[in-house]
Amino acid sequence: DAARNIAARERAGIPADVPVIIFVGGMAPHKNLHGLLDGFEKASNNGDVQRVHLALIGDFKGAGFFSNYDSLHDRVQANPQLRDRVHFSGYVSDADLVALYSSALAVAMPSYSEGFGLPAIEAMACAVPILASNRGALPEVVGDAGIYFDPFEVETISRAITEMVENVTLREQLAINALANAR
Repeated sequence: DAARNIAARERAGIPADVPVIIFVGGMAPHKNLHGLLDGFEKASNNGDVQRVHLALIGDFKGAGFFSNYDSLHDRVQANPQLRDRVHFSGYVSDADLVALYSSALAVAMPSYSEGFGLPAIEAMACAVPILASNRGALPEVVGDAGIYFDPFEVETISRAITEMVENVTLREQLAINALANAR
């Protein structure tokens, strides 16, 4: 439902008319969001990626984990290349989360280690491909529905983002695979 997706983006502070990659989860250091920002910034110099936005969706407080929200937010605000294209949405309702997944170009899972990766399953159930770390449980959970990168290598994160944005045929196939894998 396009109207529902637009309304959810508005509530989350994400422009309705831009392609967006989303991250869903806590803002803990092991989630490697600084690495994701590094890769996104580097990829932003490439063709179609210049139009893409990034949304970080999740509890800023850490929900029992250490949160590095402040350092992430300060870094984005200090960088003109990121300031208008990275959005901190905070907590969103389940209904809005489904709409945000459904309107996303991809979901990023850049963790150094992930025990399972529930946001990956949620995204795949919405036919959304995954940009995933090649560590922890993510390769097993995501399977052939994602593009993988080394979370310790900014260049591989950047290349994965660029490939996801620019290779429409691959992205469409990953979306088909995502829906099948979620089942």
